[in-house]
Amino acid sequence: MHLNVVLFIVILASLLFLYLYSINTTQEILDIKHINESLLGKKVIVEGIVKSVKSYKGHYFISFYESNVTVVFFRDSVNEKVKNLKTNTEVKIIGVVNKYKNKLEIIGEDIVYA
Repeated sequence: MHLNVVLFIVILASLLFLYLYSINTTQEILDIKHINESLLGKKVIVEGIVKSVKSYKGHYFISFYESNVTVVFFRDSVNEKVKNLKTNTEVKIIGVVNKYKNKLEIIGEDIVYA
């Protein structure tokens, strides 16, 4: 009986920890046009409508309407979702804001079709 009580308390404490952790780590989804230098180095979730998809040497470059920010998926992070991406598709991208040749970009980690 004592073991059941201990297990119950441990499980309850674990659930409470997970709940509090999820509250503090929930990220806001940003419209890609709101990406700016204040977000450099930060992981973001952005959404937008794909204007073009280009590949070069296994890397994918995605541009969006209403934004000059390019999303780059390097060869090692490219998956079927990226390869099958079409223009005029609304997507959410998870990635890190970066600056390359004085232009903002997002280094893509994952993509979700909206």
